[in-house]
Amino acid sequence: MSSQSFRCPSCNASLTYDDPDASTVKCEYCNNTVIVPESLRQSHRGEISFSIASSPPSKRRAGSPIGCLLAVVLLLGGVAAAFWFIPTSERAPILAVSQGSEVAQGSEVAQATAVPTRSGYFEQLLIIGGEEGSGPGFFDDTRWLGVDGDGRIYAADSDNKGRVQVFAADGQFLNQWRSQNEGIIGHMAVSRDGVVYILEPGNDILIYDGASGELTGALPEVDFRLEALAVNLAGEIVAVGRDGMAWFNAAGEVMGTFPAIFDNIESDAPISISNITVDSEDNLYVATRFDSAILKFNKDGVFMDRVGQEGDDAGDFTSPTAVAVDGQGRVFVDDFTDILVFDGNGRYLGSINIGGVGFTLLFDTENNLYRMNRNDNRIEKYKLLK
Repeated sequence: MSSQSFRCPSCNASLTYDDPDASTVKCEYCNNTVIVPESLRQSHRGEISFSIASSPPSKRRAGSPIGCLLAVVLLLGGVAAAFWFIPTSERAPILAVSQGSEVAQGSEVAQATAVPTRSGYFEQLLIIGGEEGSGPGFFDDTRWLGVDGDGRIYAADSDNKGRVQVFAADGQFLNQWRSQNEGIIGHMAVSRDGVVYILEPGNDILIYDGASGELTGALPEVDFRLEALAVNLAGEIVAVGRDGMAWFNAAGEVMGTFPAIFDNIESDAPISISNITVDSEDNLYVATRFDSAILKFNKDGVFMDRVGQEGDDAGDFTSPTAVAVDGQGRVFVDDFTDILVFDGNGRYLGSINIGGVGFTLLFDTENNLYRMNRNDNRIEKYKLLK
């Protein structure tokens, strides 16, 4: 009997299920008792059957003024959320954006909503979705995003039979397909030429044609467990787990493996990876939970810097869930309902109160920012103006 993996709904840590008689597992990171998805239990019983998992509860900052403000807005029936960038020199709201999404009458396809609201820093270009569901244009615990060179957007559910949805650059639904195992998608990355890499249960990285979903191959196996993927501008793939890092070229060949890259990093808690990104110079940024920092490495796995820390002061993290680097080298970190911004040297620049919990941040080659807002079941696209 082979073990299978799924994500803790409280902290997103990777959990292993290998006891067919157990209905729960204990998360070693947050110590919560987690119910094993029915799909895994059924697969261990030899049944070919899957259930659609509902979105797990979000984790909010206890007593946070932001959380209280959002609750008041929801109670009043409001449809707008505050979204502002607070530079160190000024603290003023920049813009408010619509939270709504439209669903075509008589259709099961959720439509994209253009939001041409503009500010000194951002212009929100697009919202896709806004409702939970398993149909086209609806999202069910969707966590991973990718964008190819033509602006097509790929969105992968964590546990909805391995579903990947494909949208045009304007947000219109194009296609959806399933990963080979039709189970949990551990992570996803997309190259500029539309190749989709999916981290499957069992540590396999499978290669798909993004438009059609055709399985075209697999990357070579590595000796340590992987948790997150990213693709650089040259189409090279980096895969990271708590025990090391591996680089592959665009042809799928191993360029190098670097075990134990986290061993010499001081931390009060075990390294737990939530997401990664690669900048234009192939530096790797790792968003970590519990030790609450962004760790920066060069391509050879050498530790270079730590961005941010856990705390309650401006620029401190609660638990980073995603990281992205823009064309200017600025580091954007999704920390629950806020996005914190740092310069290339790790100096805190300001924060964006955006709402929801983002599981993916990424920039395309035109410096547009994409965010998978898992709790609000929607994809958000923004243009940076500075």
